[in-house]
Amino acid sequence: MAVTVPQLTRNAIFVFVSPGVLVDGGGFYVDANGHIHRIPPWDPQVRAALDAASALFAHASLVRDPEIGKQLSALGESIVQKTVPQLGKIAGGGAG
Repeated sequence: MAVTVPQLTRNAIFVFVSPGVLVDGGGFYVDANGHIHRIPPWDPQVRAALDAASALFAHASLVRDPEIGKQLSALGESIVQKTVPQLGKIAGGGAG
């Protein structure tokens, strides 16, 4: 399915993202070629893991002991490395 996208300029890229995507509700986007792509909502566990990693990174720079800061960052990095492949499965429509 495609929609007509007005050509603004030769180098312009137009992408429309439905409002639900910004708040993790899923939705769709229309690419520069007018093709509609579905964006499924994230798995709540994936979102929780990324939120936890973000909090670890934020607090790593706030602790007074540099070694604890390094440990917090390492744990956050580990969570992200294990979570990113799940995002690919979700975006590709596979099982999470």
